[in-house]
Amino acid sequence: MTNNELQGQRLADIMNTLNLNQSEFSRLTKVVQSHISRCLKGEKAVSNGMIVKIVRTFPNVNINRIFTGNGPVLLSDAQSFVHENGFPYGIQDQKSRLILLKKRLIQLVSEIDTIIAEN
Repeated sequence: MTNNELQGQRLADIMNTLNLNQSEFSRLTKVVQSHISRCLKGEKAVSNGMIVKIVRTFPNVNINRIFTGNGPVLLSDAQSFVHENGFPYGIQDQKSRLILLKKRLIQLVSEIDTIIAEN
């Protein structure tokens, strides 16, 4: 089995765990559906741009799983921001780290607002 085919199977695992079909995953991540389809079939590798879009949309997805097949599909909130270098997926520059933290904080505040509104 080729590396692209393995990545495609692992991407399918992530989509299944998130309970999303190709169309929904494409819409949420803003990755062209045909690219997702070709990755799932093993015709293309999962690109760095696709990885960035997945992480921005689903910060708790374990991207290392796509590359290695190791670990859970979803990380805990703490794990999703702590990685070998202190931030997920090798992101080194401070601006990128701050952008990811800001997006996650906004998501958490939105979740809190939703819970408060429901109660």
